[in-house]
Amino acid sequence: MQFTLYSEKSVAQCLTAINARLQVKGGASRAELDGWIDKSGEFSLTVTSKVAGYFNRRTTLRGKVERKSGYSQITGSVPDGVPREGRILVFVALGLVSAMILSYGNPLLALIVLPVGLALHVAMKGDHDNSAVLMNELQKTLKAKSTPPKKTETASKSPARRPPSATRLPKD
Repeated sequence: MQFTLYSEKSVAQCLTAINARLQVKGGASRAELDGWIDKSGEFSLTVTSKVAGYFNRRTTLRGKVERKSGYSQITGSVPDGVPREGRILVFVALGLVSAMILSYGNPLLALIVLPVGLALHVAMKGDHDNSAVLMNELQKTLKAKSTPPKKTETASKSPARRPPSATRLPKD
């Protein structure tokens, strides 16, 4: 998944915030992140989570921070995985393929499809869960949003006032 986020922080402040977040140890409320930053504005964030039993999935978000029109633009990509409904469709398709192979009289090849299904499940579910964690952490760390910040005008929008000498006094 390609993404673009916007922050009012400078590039240096964004990279400092990412570096500070990488130093924080993981806990019950925050995932432990690994990664690196580069002076050119490029960075990488990685999170590892348990998917099923002993199977872990490591997902990496790569991005770049650039200054554009008075705000920082963060662009990058992260594997987004497959939601639950999509995984169900994949497993149904694998089951049909396995049944078709079995009907051709090759039970050994049909049984090989089972580990393929497990490997696909770990990759699809792990990336789906981890990409959400990485995007949330990046948005919180940089106070970034998916829409560019509105430009503030220096001129006030209040109506022009009359000078004190031009005010009218009420008649008695």
